[in-house]
Parts: sequence; structure tokens; C-alpha cells
Amino acid sequence: MMTLPVTPLEAWIVAGSKAADAAALEAEQLRRLRRTVAYARSHSAFYRRHLAAIALEELRTPGDLAALPFTDADMLRADPLSWLRWPRRSSASLRWKAPAPKEAPNGSFSPGRTRN
Repeated sequence: MMTLPVTPLEAWIVAGSKAADAAALEAEQLRRLRRTVAYARSHSAFYRRHLAAIALEELRTPGDLAALPFTDADMLRADPLSWLRWPRRSSASLRWKAPAPKEAPNGSFSPGRTRN
């Protein structure tokens, strides 16, 4: 088991968390790591494939974080929509809608605020 070195910041982190001590904090961090990996798998086709070899129950120590594969820009560029949270079929409905222009006091139209 890998033990991380204690830093001056550790007491502050433990004090600010709901954890009673460093061991409880580590347990909470591992629980959140497992939850994050599970969430990424369930909401992203890219991470479902990318993290398929990781068994959540095998994430037991901070050192197990090293087992997670890196994600680099080339991977994301290869299939840019696969890592998004929503399904592809709904991405076509995402549109940016410009605000309606407002009539300025002088009768001209302005896309922004009007002056009074």
C-alpha cells in the first residue's frame, strides 16, 4: 500500500472536510473517485470505452489512481462528440439563439441594451 507523505495542508483539509481524520478523508476521496469513474462511464461513450478495464472495487488506495489511463487531446479529437455527456441524437437540437434586437429610443434597432 502506497502511503502519501503528510503535508502541512493535510490538517487543514481534514478540518474542512467531514472526515474525522486522515484515514476517513482518504476513504471519502476513494469513494468519490469510484463514483466519478462510474458517472463518467454511464454518461459518456468515450469514457465507457476508455475506462472499461478499470474495476471500481480495485480502486482501494490513493496509489490505485495511477491505474487510471490518461486522456490526451488526440483521443478527444479523434471522436469529439463521444466524450460529451448528452447522446449524439440530442446534440443536433443544441442551438445558440441570439437575443431579439431591442428598439432604441431613436427608432433604430440595437442588439444590446437601449440607453435611456
